[in-house]
This record gives sequence, structure tokens and C-alpha cells, in this order.
Amino acid sequence: MKRLSRRLILVFFVSLFVACLFSPMTVLRAEEYETITSEEDYHKKVAQQILDHQVVKYYQLTSRALYDEIIKSRSNLYDHYDPSDPLKSGCYLARYTDGGNSHWDGYSTYKLTLSYPYTKADMDAHFETMKNLAGQLKCDDDYETVKKVHDYLCNHFEYDHRTEYTNYTDIEGFRDGRMVCQGYALATYYLLNSCGIPTRIITGYGGSGTGDTNHAWNIVKLDNKWYNLDVTWDDMDASKISYTYFLKSDADFPEHTRLEAYASNTFTDMISKKSYPTPTSFARGRGLVYLVFFAIIVLLLSFKVVKKKKEPEEKPAVIMVNDYDELVFETPEGDQTTDVLASSTSDETTDVLSSGVSSSGSASPDDTTTDVLFSITRDED
Repeated sequence: MKRLSRRLILVFFVSLFVACLFSPMTVLRAEEYETITSEEDYHKKVAQQILDHQVVKYYQLTSRALYDEIIKSRSNLYDHYDPSDPLKSGCYLARYTDGGNSHWDGYSTYKLTLSYPYTKADMDAHFETMKNLAGQLKCDDDYETVKKVHDYLCNHFEYDHRTEYTNYTDIEGFRDGRMVCQGYALATYYLLNSCGIPTRIITGYGGSGTGDTNHAWNIVKLDNKWYNLDVTWDDMDASKISYTYFLKSDADFPEHTRLEAYASNTFTDMISKKSYPTPTSFARGRGLVYLVFFAIIVLLLSFKVVKKKKEPEEKPAVIMVNDYDELVFETPEGDQTTDVLASSTSDETTDVLSSGVSSSGSASPDDTTTDVLFSITRDED
């Protein structure tokens, strides 16, 4: 009996040793653990786990209180936003997973297992495509960048109305040319943040009350103010681009109801009370060209008027005659001549004696001879 008991005890300790030896927890090297110090730290490192496409990862928690905090806020990963590195935020990356599960050993080790609907190659290729596209759409003016991204998505994609299958992310949208609201919101988020324009994803409900459906849209920061932007609803008409939900205040953004995470006073107070003053065509872009063209026309007209004023006024023709030269002019009748005898009296004027004579050169009693004395002013030149 004692011998049996000893054997049982020996088997127990051997089994315990083997279990500890081959346990996943014990074979991990220290560097394979990620130490978590806060909830924010947890969200950032999980986002990196998604980028690395890791299925299983072990985290070392600093306290039981931190574990309780993480357990309560695990779903907050979908709302996590890191303004210092938006493209590594949980609100963006978590939507490229199918979720997962976790295990806590009761002491310090936290195991997180994630599943992915896409391969790492598919995700990396998509992010590279988006990065290149953002470079093409970026403008010097932030407003023009937002408009260009908005218009590009409206022109190149359509809403996925199929009931049997829906493209929930922009990876599927860029593959098939169609996607639902979350795909539009994800694409808008990546493109604008890549261009340096702060953008967030908002989730809630779309509709006027009855029959509200899950919906996603964005808010965008321009000129230090945040505005609502729903590219999905602006793309509902395939024949044209709408701006009904483009950079709007809450008052001008009907039928959108935020989830609780985005409905607090702190959050809603940062949304501009007025919609973005959409520039007219005269204020931006082509309007500047029109303004320059108009200014050139005004300058040319002004130059022409000034030049005309500076030109000397035309003077009446001046007959220049040398001393005692005889000039002959035809008369309107054609049969009479006028002999003009000029003599120089000064440098400025010439006295001219004119007499009317007949064509024969002799005066007739019946003819009237008129002596006319007049002066011709000389040109100083």
C-alpha cells in the first residue's frame, strides 16, 4: 500500500513537471512578452499586432487592476484613436479582423488571439495602394484635398446594395468597385490622414427614426474645427456627385445618430456649430484665374487712357514759306488763281498778301480784286 502511494505521488510530480515543461506559458522567452502599462498602451500594441498580422500574442500586465480595466474596455479598441499616429489606431485597424478571444492566467500573463479575413499579403498590398493614391490626391490646400478624396470615392465606387453579400471594408471595395458605408469610412480615414488632415470614423445609425440601420461616416478637421462628412450618402446617386453631407455641422447633418461613445457633450462640442463655408468658384481655383484676367484687362485699359492723355494735341497745318516765295493754289472754281506773296517779318509769323486775279492775269473792270492780308504762324521747329 505504501509502495503504491509512493508510485502515485511520483507519477503526479512527474506529470506536473512535464506539463510545466511543455506548457506554452513556460516555453516563451522573456522577449516574446509585450509589457502593458495602461489601457492606451494596450490599444496601441494590439493595433501593432494587427499590422503584423499576428494571430497569438502574449502580454505581461503590471497589475490585476490593469487587467480589470482592459477587460472592461476591450470593445473600446474599435473607438481607439491615436492622434499622433492615426493609421495605427484601433478604430481603423480593428475593422480588418474578425475579432478574437483572450485568456488571463490570473497573475500577469494575458494571451490575445485574433483572426483575420485577409492574408497579410492582401493587407500589405492594400495599404501600399492607399498610400500611393493619397499621394496623387493630396493638394496644397486642405479643403481641395478633402473635396478631391470625396469626389474620387464617389466617382470610382458604388454602394453595395446586394443582400446576399456585402463588402464591409475598402479592401473588398477596391477589389470589386463596390462597398458599404464602413468601406467608404475606412477609405476616407486612410486617405485624409495620410494627407495630414485629421479624420475620425464615427459609428451610429442612419435614418429618420423607424427602421434605422447601422451606419458609419467620418468627421474631418479643417481650420481647427471638426465637420461631419458622409461620403456614402453623397454617392447614392450614380449619375452625379452630391455635397449634401459634405463638411456639415450637426444642425445641417440630419438622420445621423451617434453611438454613445461619440455622443458625449465633450465630443459633440468639438463639432463646428456652422457648416464649412464652401468656397465659390470665384473664391478659389478657377475664380483666381478670372480675377487675374480681369485685373490684366483693367491695367491695359488704364494704360491706354493714360497714353492717350500724354500724346500732344494735333495742331492745325502750318504753311511754311520762304521769304518772297510765290505760291499758287487752285481755286474751287478751277479758273482763277490766287497769288500769294509772303514776306518774312519775324521768326514766328509770316504776313501773306493775297490778291484774287483772273485766269488771264489782267484785271477787268468788272472783276473784283480783293487784297487779303493774313498771318501764318511758324512752327518753332
